[in-house]
Formats: sequence, C-alpha cells, structure tokens
Amino acid sequence: MQCTMRVIMLAPDGKFRPDANQRMEALLEISGASLPEILSQGKATVKLEKLTEELIIK
Repeated sequence: MQCTMRVIMLAPDGKFRPDANQRMEALLEISGASLPEILSQGKATVKLEKLTEELIIK
C-alpha cells in the first residue's frame, strides 16, 4: 500500500503532486473504499510545564 500511496501522492522528482487529492479520490472511488467520517474537531488542551535542568539535552 505504501508504494501505491507514493505513486498517487508524489511526482517522479519526489515532490507532492498538486493533483494528489483528486488522484486519491479516484482510487477510493474505483476500489469502492471509503474513509471514516471525521468526528473530532482536532482541538486539545495541553498543559505545558517548564523543564528542569536535568531534562534539557545539551
């Protein structure tokens, strides 16, 4: 599957194809597959804490 994704998403020079989304939609349509419905909004609350000196890589 990874090789298929590379062919769909990347141009021969390795750059992202501008038509990659349309190519992926065509593959899904031809194969009869579907993507799961997006249920989340992608938001999160993450508490940040200051690192102690021991945890900092120098």
